[in-house]
Amino acid sequence: MCQRRSRFFGCTPERTGSVLYIEIDEPLIVTKDRLSKLDPMPKNVHILGMKPFNIMSLSLDDEEIFRNAQDEHKPAVVLVNSLRKCHPLDDKDSATPSKVYGKWQELFPQSCLVFVHHDKKSDVFEGKRTAASDEDFSGSQAWINDAQIGLHLKSVGDSRRTREVALEMTKSQLSSLQDPLKLKLADDGVNWIDTTAIAVRDVFKSLDVNLPKMSRYEITAEKCNVSTKTVRRIISGEK
Repeated sequence: MCQRRSRFFGCTPERTGSVLYIEIDEPLIVTKDRLSKLDPMPKNVHILGMKPFNIMSLSLDDEEIFRNAQDEHKPAVVLVNSLRKCHPLDDKDSATPSKVYGKWQELFPQSCLVFVHHDKKSDVFEGKRTAASDEDFSGSQAWINDAQIGLHLKSVGDSRRTREVALEMTKSQLSSLQDPLKLKLADDGVNWIDTTAIAVRDVFKSLDVNLPKMSRYEITAEKCNVSTKTVRRIISGEK
């Protein structure tokens, strides 16, 4: 992971390096088991299992754990799962996000910080759960306002039956907003299948090769409900 510069949602990393995955939300043995099933298995990913802690006032032991992780791995990316388990502050207070983000930046000043934050529980209307919106995350709107990029993982239809989700870019200060990634959970319950890429390739290949390539891009984009930029990226083989 992070071994080569690949575009992701319109952004290309300025540098590559290792990833520090800080797991607070579930038992470490569960996380390691899931990661072991990834195909391909990411390289240079270091997993740190922690009990819930207070990032605003770390114990000496926890501070040493983080300092050692920074010195040993010098991570390019630090992924925290999840935000709610690392602070005791009020999620709904608009001052909370900047305080929490700031403490993490003090710990890992050279790293790209990625935080997992859960949606609030969806409402039930006439026996059915309402679809999640882009502002359904738990707590203050400042959680997304204070971030540079926002990605929202949403269920598509009856996700329990179809196992389909969409990863949407809801905010970006570093690129234009990109088309969502439509994904389907594989049978192993861990890996994801990029259904958008499959649909784009299938439609593009079905078109008359005598048509100008730009025309095939435009037709494919219309049929797959994506931009021509996304079609070109997929057809060119860009990750």
